[in-house]
Amino acid sequence: LQHFFDAGFEDVEILDRKIFDPSPHILNTLKTNTNSKSFYQVLSNTQFYILILKAKKKAQTTPVAFQCPLCQTLTQSKVYRSLNKQVHPALFQLLTQKEVNVTQCSHCKEEQFPAPFQIHDMKKQKMAFCFPKSMEIEVKQLQDEVITPFLQRLPHYEMELFFNPDSLIFFLQQN
Repeated sequence: LQHFFDAGFEDVEILDRKIFDPSPHILNTLKTNTNSKSFYQVLSNTQFYILILKAKKKAQTTPVAFQCPLCQTLTQSKVYRSLNKQVHPALFQLLTQKEVNVTQCSHCKEEQFPAPFQIHDMKKQKMAFCFPKSMEIEVKQLQDEVITPFLQRLPHYEMELFFNPDSLIFFLQQN
């Protein structure tokens, strides 16, 4: 199991454990072969397990520190910079529940995005580009530098900039 954790899996669960016995034919062959008697002893006293596991590897996050634009309180958070609904369905669901990439200021309780990130729903052909409220004054520049180049490559997609978690969630839930 440690190999799963070492490989970056964060949620490892044993679903089933089955005991595996070596074939009686193999054991009988080892028992009668004089060169393999010690191996037979070891093998006959060893239990083998087949583990059926469920493992999830989460997308990589970026730690960020940001200042609330309303009350200037400093906060630290983790942000998923890019989420794809088809690749990260669990994270996408958590986002719509405001459990990832949305931070509530500890002082003024304002919900906000702590750092820029983007969301892609290939099935609905939608892309959302999310920015902290402090960047809302740059909306024209962001439109020109972010949305316009993406629309040139994907003209059939619906794309929007978001500075507010509620409007993002509404966008994501629309058909």
